[in-house]
Amino acid sequence: MRPFLGLRRFTVRSFIVWFICEIVILGFVMFIIYGDRQLQGDALAREFLQSLKYTFLVIALPYAAVLYYLHSNKQKQKLFQIDKSDNGIIKILDENQNVRIAIEPEKLLYIKNADNYVEIFYSREEGIAKELVRTSLKRLEAELHDYQILRCHRSYMVNIKNVSLSKKTKQGLNLELKISDAPQIPVSKNYITDILKEL
Repeated sequence: MRPFLGLRRFTVRSFIVWFICEIVILGFVMFIIYGDRQLQGDALAREFLQSLKYTFLVIALPYAAVLYYLHSNKQKQKLFQIDKSDNGIIKILDENQNVRIAIEPEKLLYIKNADNYVEIFYSREEGIAKELVRTSLKRLEAELHDYQILRCHRSYMVNIKNVSLSKKTKQGLNLELKISDAPQIPVSKNYITDILKEL
């Protein structure tokens, strides 16, 4: 019904109204199918209210389960958000909403997938450092695009500003970073066009 009525978002109030309307409509349908329509007066009203009650009991549990699922999903999304502060520092939060790493965008070198975590590699005076954060490349891909930190492979993202050289290979491209001891970053064929455009 939502696409049919053009409803894209629900407020709490509209969700409650929608829920009540569904109970009334479904209760009425169940009353028509299963109710004793030969009753009259108070008995008919009681029969209809009984139908509403049972309809509520049947659909309340699925609604509650869906609301719980949506709420927990929304909370998870908040856990892994990136906070772009006024001074340009990127703050990446962990699952407890603690700042796991706060870094200047130009110091971030590349990001590597590690199952349910990502490894964030960044430059320090003594060389390359690594931080493990529980999040996904897909989530970071959208958040870091404005900083020219782009997805280049199913397992990698790279900071374009720190790329010094690109080499063509049979698999796609390899990127060399300005930091001497950094490994080459692979670029798969699906991402070559986007990466070359930014380079």
